[in-house]
Amino acid sequence: MTKQQNNWLTMLGLTLVLTACGGGDGDSGSDTPATNTNGGSSPLSFTASAAASDSGESAQNAEPTPAPSPAPPPEPSVQSINELVIANQNNLSSTYQLTVDVNLSQLNDKQAYIAICEYDQQAIDYDKCFIKAALDDGIGRFDLKLPNHQTSLIAEITPMENGSVPLIFTWQYDYQAQSTWLIP
Repeated sequence: MTKQQNNWLTMLGLTLVLTACGGGDGDSGSDTPATNTNGGSSPLSFTASAAASDSGESAQNAEPTPAPSPAPPPEPSVQSINELVIANQNNLSSTYQLTVDVNLSQLNDKQAYIAICEYDQQAIDYDKCFIKAALDDGIGRFDLKLPNHQTSLIAEITPMENGSVPLIFTWQYDYQAQSTWLIP
């Protein structure tokens, strides 16, 4: 038998072995196929470096080895609705209403600017303000719809005069669906 015929028979034999090992009806008990070392999705990996050589050796000693199966996913913990605990002050709403009523008599006949922002005990972040507006004669009213996690606000009122000092007021959420913040 010539070398070419021997190579041809070896390739034919490997094709038959690979065809016999692949495929399946999908009822192997696993939802996802394992990946072989060559990047395919056959449930078996196959190593036959001797079969690919041109030396004419047979690939009879190459055996398929099962690929490692993936670990099963962890089971999620299931809670019943009866196990949920909801604080009494939580009305299950994600927002609340806040009315800000400003009436500063010391700013009568003066223009002023108000900024109502998140308050985190540090510097005011003017990019996180809910209101930036002008006050006429120190009077203004603003209706805000805020998320429940927003529990502290700061109001900075700046008179539009040279050398004026801003007035600072803070507010804490009282866990009511409708709240009013009076700035005297």
